[in-house]
Amino acid sequence: MTRPWPGRRTADAGRYVRLTSPRTAVLDTRWPGPADFHATQLRRALNHGMPAAATRAPRLRARVSRSPLPTDLAAAVLRRLPTSTDEELDALRRDLVDAWADFSVKGLPGRRAPSLEEASLLAVSRSGGRTVFVFRQDDLHPSLVLTSARSSGRRAEADAQERAASLGIAPRQLGRLGSWLVQEGLAGLPLWIDGDRDGLTWPATTVATIEDLHDKLRLLALGTARPGNPAAALDAVFDPLGTMPLEARTVRRLEAVRRDLKALDVQVLEHRDVSAQNVTVDCDGPGPGRVTGLVDWEYARDDGIVGFDHLLAAVSLTEHAQGRYRWSDEASYELLRDGWDDAPIYAVARAALRRTLRETIGSDALAGQIEVAVMVSRLTAATRRSLAPTVAQRCLISSLELVLDR
Repeated sequence: MTRPWPGRRTADAGRYVRLTSPRTAVLDTRWPGPADFHATQLRRALNHGMPAAATRAPRLRARVSRSPLPTDLAAAVLRRLPTSTDEELDALRRDLVDAWADFSVKGLPGRRAPSLEEASLLAVSRSGGRTVFVFRQDDLHPSLVLTSARSSGRRAEADAQERAASLGIAPRQLGRLGSWLVQEGLAGLPLWIDGDRDGLTWPATTVATIEDLHDKLRLLALGTARPGNPAAALDAVFDPLGTMPLEARTVRRLEAVRRDLKALDVQVLEHRDVSAQNVTVDCDGPGPGRVTGLVDWEYARDDGIVGFDHLLAAVSLTEHAQGRYRWSDEASYELLRDGWDDAPIYAVARAALRRTLRETIGSDALAGQIEVAVMVSRLTAATRRSLAPTVAQRCLISSLELVLDR
C-alpha cells in the first residue's frame, strides 16, 4: 500500500513548501509527485534557457545545462524544506476532488476520483498567471492542469488549444472550475536540447523526434486550414519595415515578397512559439521520443501563415542548442549563414514547409517567400523591443538578406 509522504497531517490540511527562486511556486509535500515534477521542469528550463547568454556565471550555467544530471536529489531537498499551510490551495483541492467525476467523463475515463489523501498540487507563477498542476498519489505527470480563466488572453489561448486538441496536438480542455480553466495533463517531458556546439549537429534520435514534431505541425495546418488570405498576420510581419534601417534595394525586394504572399488563399492556426520547452515528448521508451503535444498557446493566432511554425521551430532549436555553449547576436547570424543551405535540421524544416504548402494550397511555389517572411518576423520582434538600432537588429538584417539572396 502506498503511503503519503512524511509531513502529511490530516486529509483536509496540506503542508506546502514555498519557493521564490528560480520560479515562484508552492508545492504540496503529501506525495512526491509535485516536488519531482518541479525539479524536472527546472532542470529542463535550464537546458532551454540560453545559459551561455546569462549575465551571471554563464560558463557554469552552460556546463550544467548540457549534463542530464539526476533530479532525485533536488526533489528530495525540495520536499524537506520548511512547510506552511495554504487555505486557498486546500480549498481548491477539495473542489477538484468533488468535481473529478465531471472531468473524468470528458478526459479521464475509467479513473476514479482521488480521495483528499490521494490528491496533491503544485502551483507555479508564470508570466501569463498562475498554473496549478494536479497529481494523484505517485503519478509522475499531472492528471490535470489548471490556468486562470479571468484573463482574456487565457480564454483566447484556451480557444486555440481546443482546436489543436481536436487534432491530438494539444491537451484537451475539460471545462471550468470556478475561476479556473481545467485541461488534461500530458504525459512526457519538454524536449531535451542536445544539439552540438555548432547548433546544427543533432543525434539521430533527436532528429527523428524533430521530424515527428514537423509532422504534428503539418497536421495542425491541415486540420485548421480555412479559406482566406492571412492579411492581418502578414501586416503584423511587414508593416514595421518602415521603421527599420534597411537599404532601398532590400525594401523593394521585401515589398515584392509581400505582394507574392497576397496570393495565399488559406489561413491556419499558428502556434507561433514552437520552442523546446513547449514541445512535450514521451521519453519513457527506447529510441526517439514521440511528441505527445504542444503546450502554451498564448501567442497562437487562428489567421496564421501556413508553414510559418516549421521554420520558427528550426531557428529556435538551433539557437537554443548553440546557446548552451556560447551566445551572441553575431553567433546567431553565423549559425544561420553556416547551416541554412545544408544543415539537416534546416533541411527537414524546409521539406516539411513545402509538403505542408502542397497539401494545403496545392503548390509549394511560395515556400521561398515564406522563408523570407519568417526572417522579417524575427527582425520585427527585435524592433518592437528597441526602436534604436542595435547589434541584434543589424545581425537579423544580415540574416534576412542572406535568406533573400538564396
